[in-house]
Amino acid sequence: MHIRNGLSCPRQNGKTALLESRINFGTLFRGEKILYTAHDYSTVTQLFDRVQHFFGEKKDDPECKYPELNARVSSVRRAAGKEAIFFKNGAGIYFSTRTKSSRRGFTVDVVIVDEAQELTDTQLKAIMATASSSPLKNPQFIFTGTPPGPETSGDVFAHIREGALTEEEKDVSWNEWSVESVGDTRDEKRWYDTNPSLGIRLDVDVVRAEISTMNEVSFAQERLGYWLPKYQFAAVIDRKEWEKCATESPAKDGKLAYAVKFSADGATVSLAVALKPQKGLTHVEIIENRSMAGGISWLADWLIKRKTKAATIAIDGLNASMVLVERLREGGITAKGAITIPKSGDVVAAASMLLNAIREGEVTHFNQPALNESALMSEKRLIGSNGGWSFGSKQVDSTLIEAAALAYWSVCTTKRNPQRKQVLI
Repeated sequence: MHIRNGLSCPRQNGKTALLESRINFGTLFRGEKILYTAHDYSTVTQLFDRVQHFFGEKKDDPECKYPELNARVSSVRRAAGKEAIFFKNGAGIYFSTRTKSSRRGFTVDVVIVDEAQELTDTQLKAIMATASSSPLKNPQFIFTGTPPGPETSGDVFAHIREGALTEEEKDVSWNEWSVESVGDTRDEKRWYDTNPSLGIRLDVDVVRAEISTMNEVSFAQERLGYWLPKYQFAAVIDRKEWEKCATESPAKDGKLAYAVKFSADGATVSLAVALKPQKGLTHVEIIENRSMAGGISWLADWLIKRKTKAATIAIDGLNASMVLVERLREGGITAKGAITIPKSGDVVAAASMLLNAIREGEVTHFNQPALNESALMSEKRLIGSNGGWSFGSKQVDSTLIEAAALAYWSVCTTKRNPQRKQVLI
């Protein structure tokens, strides 16, 4: 049995049914403890519901469809985010979304990583640790997903695939339904070649509708299992335009806004400032970029000391953002509009506004190496399904340019102006 196993296949082709079979076999016949993880919580709850179809919603469930399977259940835990099913033979199934610390502190025999195209290195470290001391001494990792697109956050899945295809790594098995090139996307034979359930559970008319609404590359990825060529960088900000905006003498007085951006994986945070004078160009710069290993006390203290200066403080990022907001409110930043929590549409607007300002030469920045790198090495990170985007990068920390964009947007859109004259820092 291979330790690592990968499955790449277009959507709606029965990957979940295969995982159900592996889970049922492992728990019933091998007594395995299994951790199932997915990127989205909705995916986690969907599989939990499907597994409950076999084993029931509780021990001695009179409504269970398969009483002989329910008889093997010792308990079912249904608390949100802690779903699990335990068996009399010592087996167990844990269901979890992925974070940088997912399920640390206990051990399992099998780890199933669904939606593996979104798996990051930080998440992988936490997940791998759970099976490093497999109780049955025979650990297995199963990665299932679809070819990652430009908007996906992880590159672990692609790395595993590369190692398997080049035969550089011997502990990996890899199964894939795919095409090598975009080719003729309307050739229906290729549809059947890459979609094993087409004509069975996947309706061919649905695929015909898909090709009428997607561009060729998107269709090839989603329905033909096409993997994009090895990562190609496409910068959003033009180097010459960015360099023209550099200055050594920015505006000194005006309306001030701070912005805090936490990275998606909670590893780093950036603090930016923007100053908008009554006349002249708005200026942005990075104040700090740090690892989150040291917590947020320094950040809260820094902002609270300057609470009378800023028109608003924008805070974005799921990790630690609300904790910071509470700390700031406890520190006296309670005025209406003094703290801004951007919505996804605001984040999209911030990126577009800053990009346009750079192109038009309507913003200045110090020649800060870290900000330069973040700005020039960031690409478009898609947000939502309507073409919205912000900055993102698989190569550098994009929180610096994201924070700068939020600061620029905040100072340009806020109606608050506690003081007419501001000192930048």
